[in-house]
Amino acid sequence: MKKMIIILLLAASAAPAFAVFSPTFEKQTKGEFLSPAMIAEVSDETPFAFDLRAGSDIDALGFLAAPAGTLAGKPARALANHLAGRSLSFWQDNPQLVQVFTSLDDNFPKDTGDQYYLASIRNYFATTFLSNDYGDARRAYAVANSLPLVQAYPYDPYRILGGDMYLSLEMYGGRIKNGFGWNWDVNMDYDGASSLLGTMGNRMSVDARANIAYAVPVGERFSLGISAQPMLRFQMDIPNEAFISARMNDDILYIFTGDLMFGTGVSINIGASYKVDNSLSFALDFRNIPSFRNYVLLPVSGIAEGNISFSEDDTIYFVPPDIALSAFWDRDRYHLHVEAGDILNQVIYDRYVTERRFDYYSIIKLSFAYDLSNNLALTAGYRYRAVFLGIRYNGMEAGISTKLDRAAIGLDFGWKF
Repeated sequence: MKKMIIILLLAASAAPAFAVFSPTFEKQTKGEFLSPAMIAEVSDETPFAFDLRAGSDIDALGFLAAPAGTLAGKPARALANHLAGRSLSFWQDNPQLVQVFTSLDDNFPKDTGDQYYLASIRNYFATTFLSNDYGDARRAYAVANSLPLVQAYPYDPYRILGGDMYLSLEMYGGRIKNGFGWNWDVNMDYDGASSLLGTMGNRMSVDARANIAYAVPVGERFSLGISAQPMLRFQMDIPNEAFISARMNDDILYIFTGDLMFGTGVSINIGASYKVDNSLSFALDFRNIPSFRNYVLLPVSGIAEGNISFSEDDTIYFVPPDIALSAFWDRDRYHLHVEAGDILNQVIYDRYVTERRFDYYSIIKLSFAYDLSNNLALTAGYRYRAVFLGIRYNGMEAGISTKLDRAAIGLDFGWKF
């Protein structure tokens, strides 16, 4: 196992040089298969279940409701402050950016090739661009059209305008008995960017997965387990500028700008568990050791022209490996799950994705349930900066969540039968 981790880390380190490997993040599998050694203690059967989840920052909801007003506020002021501080050579090297503003206003300063031109631009952004006469609509289009041309928001874009909109439907079923478990899992997801102004965009995906796991006791207290997850997957990445343009123009076709990706993947998790007593257990898991994805590409432009031609994506995508330590406590009506993880995978991923920053608040996850009766329970927890409260009744579960650090809301509903 140690050798496998070292090999994977070396491959990730060589990725930029050879342009072969690229890190990616995807939704984790069902809980039981993340800690495969715990399957030795579990007996469960689910013919069919589904989970429906939706949520968003308030900023993203505000943009959907009033796109011009949202972009014309803080994002436009940030753009103006940034562009007013650029040099003369910057404007001369970015004619497409100049064209954005001249197309919106014939009075945008003309290039005279001297410092007077630069002074005119700075005065323009300090006065004309932010004036009432310029109007919210033109400011909003300036923000939207500038986004792909220049790094207009070099500092944390999340502080200017949020996002983090998500919608997912998961359908699954399976069985765990006598140390062997399997399930099928179909996921339809829309994962929004953490900021509508960031370079990390949005992703739409559909995949079909299977999980197969086996656990074996080693003595009275220890268990070892392994799980494998093959998958078929479709995904489409949507840049923020495409998402913004789709809403500004009320035309969903604007989001279809990139390649459609069809592929396969496989992931392997291994772990060990230790049972302290009948109510307390610990698990140590090595996740995504390894986890690879490979795709063929179908350009959207070719479909529009009636030319359906697939090409192979030479990049091998990998989900960075991780190590997680979990504690499971079940006593009478109380059920608590505490997990510490997302350290190693963040170190690897953040090294190659400059916009991402290591998030210490993502390390600890908590899940708690209190049984009011045999069929009714109250639930609560914390994951990835979000706290949630819910209720579970006879296989049905509903809850609400909110972020700790910003105005956001999420709704969850699921039914297991």
